[in-house]
Amino acid sequence: MKFNNLILVILTVLGHSLKDGPVEISVYNLLGSKVKTLIDMKMAAGSYQTIWQGKDDSGQQAASGMYLVVMKTGQKRQTQKVLLIK
Repeated sequence: MKFNNLILVILTVLGHSLKDGPVEISVYNLLGSKVKTLIDMKMAAGSYQTIWQGKDDSGQQAASGMYLVVMKTGQKRQTQKVLLIK
């Protein structure tokens, strides 16, 4: 059986916490090392989607396992666990 190794990341930037401010969304391994930066830019409040294709910042395929997707907006930080299966 073959699995799709794409992970859809759905995020909501709340208007009361951000007004055209910086947003960073990154993927970390469980050791705390950054694997991939998905978004690092100024964004307005709203709902957005991005896809992590299971690759690190150098373009290499990440290993199967648990990862943390972290969204930082101003002083807010949200974390979501994801499972990458090859």
